[in-house]
Amino acid sequence: MLTMVKGKLRRTPVGLDIGETGVRAAQIKRAGQRFVVAKVIKHEWRTTEPEKDATEEESKRQARMDRFVRSANIRKHSVVVELNPPDVECYPLDLPAAAVDVEESKMAELVRWEVERLLGDAHESVETRHWALPRTNVPSPTVMAAAAQTDAVAKLVVLCDASGVYCQAVEPASVALARFGDVLSDWDTDEVWGVLDLGATETRLVLCVGGVPTVVRRVGVGGRAWTTQVAESLKLGLRAAEIQKCEEGISLTRCGEGSKPPGKAVVPAPARDVASFLLGALRNELQCVASEIERSYEYVLSCYPQ
Repeated sequence: MLTMVKGKLRRTPVGLDIGETGVRAAQIKRAGQRFVVAKVIKHEWRTTEPEKDATEEESKRQARMDRFVRSANIRKHSVVVELNPPDVECYPLDLPAAAVDVEESKMAELVRWEVERLLGDAHESVETRHWALPRTNVPSPTVMAAAAQTDAVAKLVVLCDASGVYCQAVEPASVALARFGDVLSDWDTDEVWGVLDLGATETRLVLCVGGVPTVVRRVGVGGRAWTTQVAESLKLGLRAAEIQKCEEGISLTRCGEGSKPPGKAVVPAPARDVASFLLGALRNELQCVASEIERSYEYVLSCYPQ
């Protein structure tokens, strides 16, 4: 686990996530085999409505980034920027075992060719990286490829450079989440565990075998669609629905749980009315997410029956 310790520390790059609704930064320091959270900063955008003009949107994005860098005091720092869908996608590839064992440069070329074949003739220029999946005796993918739009990566690098921070690397957010989850526990090689990323535009699931991401997929809509559903169901404005969603959350109505005075009937525990209403409004969406998570686990367990 992340642990507060004293002693000599080594600073790591700042992790930067520039999302649909705001920007978040986090930095840890290493002390021996443990980590110290040195900085966590979040800044929400005042509006999430995109500009109609692309130039105005880029200008506004740059101004927001400049303000964030100044307020977070991370100018001249090295940063690792997270890249989110649809600018990056992961593709499981079923390549022959002999191909997986070839030298790295040849493997990278083979993965790139396979990804471009999957994307078809209409695809934009992409940067590809890959990692090998755990070996199994059951027919299943052998390699996971990550394909990032070259233009999106370049824009992030320019954005950071113009704001006075050094972009050391750009990586898929799913990979960062998997690495974070990996340090939270001593996972065994026969354990399947996952991270659910509730984003503004979609909900994504990352399932790992040991510490290796084996499934990276969309399992439902995101928080923005949930807010709209809450607003329509409860007859609220979008802003009010967003506040209620974030502050109240969801809760099951637990009737019958409560105290029982001697000789009297059970006194039901007070239900969190608003949270129960929110659960009712989002029940279908949440059931869809739960179903997709179950299907994903069943798939991984079929690929790795051990």
